[in-house]
Amino acid sequence: MKMFLIGAFALGVIALAACAVPTPTAIPPTPVPTPDLTSTIKSLSAALNAGNVDAALAFFADDATQTQTPPPAGTSGVRTSKEQIRGFFAGMIADKFSGEVSNLKVAGDKVTYTATFSTDTYRKMGIAPVVVAEEAVIAGGKIKSHAITVSPESLAKIQAAMAAQAKSAPAKKVLLLLAAETSRDMELMLTKEVGVMVSLIEKAGYKVVVASASGQPLVGNATTLKPDLKLADVKVEDYAGLILPCLAPSTPQVPPDGPEIVKKAVALGKPVAAQINGVGTLMKAGVLSGKQFAMISGYGFEKSVPDGIYKGEGVVQDGNIVTSGMCPFMAKAGGTPDGTTELTLKFITLLSTAR
Repeated sequence: MKMFLIGAFALGVIALAACAVPTPTAIPPTPVPTPDLTSTIKSLSAALNAGNVDAALAFFADDATQTQTPPPAGTSGVRTSKEQIRGFFAGMIADKFSGEVSNLKVAGDKVTYTATFSTDTYRKMGIAPVVVAEEAVIAGGKIKSHAITVSPESLAKIQAAMAAQAKSAPAKKVLLLLAAETSRDMELMLTKEVGVMVSLIEKAGYKVVVASASGQPLVGNATTLKPDLKLADVKVEDYAGLILPCLAPSTPQVPPDGPEIVKKAVALGKPVAAQINGVGTLMKAGVLSGKQFAMISGYGFEKSVPDGIYKGEGVVQDGNIVTSGMCPFMAKAGGTPDGTTELTLKFITLLSTAR
């Protein structure tokens, strides 16, 4: 009986000792820090202010899209490739962009914020800075979609300034230089390229004068374009600017008088715009040296300006020169966006601010 009590007492002590040992406390997992989505937007803004389009584009996913509201006249306002986004940013930077972002708010993978910016175009119009609301969806540190909406106040200022300019400015002439006179699809190019250029330019209050080397009519299936004069008779001083469509010839064409006309227009500080084959005339004139420019890829044309800065097929502006590497024919063949409208609208903006 005594031994039993001792044994029972020993078991009790062991049990109490076991109860006295604290249960190990579970260590919570180290929390994964939430990505700072706002840093992506701030870095994008810094890259644009530094004039570095490559650094800005690095923040966008390869399949990124960008929308602009309201859309530029004649466009959907949607950019569906990084090259198109590059063209947009390159144009802003060439126009002496400066801006800042504020009111950044994060909700899930979305960042909304206010951007306030100025460009030489808006400064000359007397309406800078422009305020826009922006929204970016970010995944893995890359912007998947980017939406830009001009504020009602800024939009009203832009529209009023453009209306005042159109009303006060006398009708000026713009030269449409036909660098080519043949086409792989003349009807398409006369209606969707030349026709669009002429329509937009004349709606902006300018008179379009068409010139070619021969002065002979260009005939499509249902459309005919009769030039107003020959290139040999062109007086560059008479025109506010110069635009060269592509027309998609079977082989590149550069008219004899074309390069000299382009060279003189650039020397006089006049806006010049060109698309694919028309860009070839700018190359021949030597005005793309040291300039950013666009050209269709895959044919080696981008190497024709060894001291130029090739920026892909999207619309690119560098100073008073705007170029595009995608026309209606190539867009139809490859299923890629046509640059005609964007090129022409940038050209019109340059015309409206040129002295």
